[in-house]
Parts: sequence; C-alpha cells; structure tokens
Amino acid sequence: MTPARHALHWRARRHAQLDAAHCTFETRMETTEGLALYVETRFLADHPDLDPEAATRQTPRGWSYRSGAALAHLLERTGTSWPAEVLAGRALADLLTGQVGAPRPAAPHPDLRGAAQAAADGHDADLSARLAAFHAQPGSTLHLSSPGGLRLSGFDPMNLYPLGDGALLHARHVRLRGPGADLLTVGHPVLTRGPDLFDVHEVTLRGLPAPTVHGGRWRIRTPTLTVNLPAETVRSTPDGWSVRLD
Repeated sequence: MTPARHALHWRARRHAQLDAAHCTFETRMETTEGLALYVETRFLADHPDLDPEAATRQTPRGWSYRSGAALAHLLERTGTSWPAEVLAGRALADLLTGQVGAPRPAAPHPDLRGAAQAAADGHDADLSARLAAFHAQPGSTLHLSSPGGLRLSGFDPMNLYPLGDGALLHARHVRLRGPGADLLTVGHPVLTRGPDLFDVHEVTLRGLPAPTVHGGRWRIRTPTLTVNLPAETVRSTPDGWSVRLD
C-alpha cells in the first residue's frame, strides 16, 4: 500500500493549496460520481484511467470521477466494510488513510512532473491569448469605476478566468448593478477588478458601438450587451468613455 500512501501525500499537498469549498466539492464528487464509475469499472473488470497527461486537461469534476473510483478500488482490496462507512458520511480518502496509514512523502514521478509543468505552461498561454484577444477588440472602450463596489448578481463560472491581482475575465456572461447603473452581457467579454469575485470596483468593456443618450440615460444595447448608466456620470476619453459611480 506504499503507492497509495504516496498518492495520498500528493493529494494532501494539492488540497492544502485549495480553498476549503474546492476541497469539499472534490470530496463530494468522488463519493457520488466516483462511486458510480467504480461500480461501472468493477462490472467491466476494468480500472479508472489515471493517465497523468490526460489528468491535467480534465475539469475538477472529470478528475473526481476517476480519483473517486480509484479510491474505492483500493478500499475494496482492504476487505473492510467501507461501503457502510461511506453511507455514514465518511470521505473515501479519509477511509483509505485509516486503512493504509498516514500519507507518505515521495518524489513525484517524472511523468507527473512533466505533465504538471506542461499543464501550467498551457494554462498561462491560454490566459495570455484570451487577454490579448480582449484588448484587440475593435471599437470604443468603456472604463467604469465604483469605489463603493458594484453588486454581482449573475455570472457564468464555466467561462470565468482569474488573471491575478484581483482581475477577472468574464468571457461569456456577467450581470452587474450599481448606483443607477445596470450592465448585462451574454456573449460579450468583460474585464473586472476588485478584492474578490463579488466585490467589483472596476470594469472594462471593449469593442463598443456608439451609445444613445435620452432622458438622462446613457445606453448601449446589442444582441450580446446591455449597458444602462446615468448620463451625467459619463465622460469622453481618447479611447471611448470613463464612468465613476459614487
């Protein structure tokens, strides 16, 4: 069971770098979807695919299918009544640790190290390309700031890209509201910045058409974008407009 202790060590190292909510999501997915795959692979007399290169390209949910099934297969070898423990609410990884002992440090396999580096490089390149494409959009730019913060009332978590230093690229959908302001996108990228996801202090939109101004409202409306602002807050700039909402 030494390899299992090595795997549990690296799992613990990875979880130490995640938020508690992320760890809980993975653990619960291993119990639900992972056990489903365990039943399937056991019936087929097969084992879950844990190829290191493929693993780095999977979503957390996709990985949980395979890691949960692998944990269950290892628990099966212990000959214990682990299914009853799972039904009582115990996590698969915790049960396996109880059977094989504390995680044991080990140097990562060269294949794993290489796959991890390739995944990190690919991730960085993808973010750089997305940010470059955002800034390359033709048309005018809107810079919006709100020291008090805008209220995030909707976003697409599957198309959200953290860029560091509080910057986030909402590639598909976001809904923001502030003092007399409303912004909605469905297919138009938005760059936001703030202390966290739900506290937005700055917004940048590119590739904008000319607005309409009527009844004290400054509006842009396209099939993918709606911007509705108090006209008195908008100022013209060399590249478009700037807005400050107090």
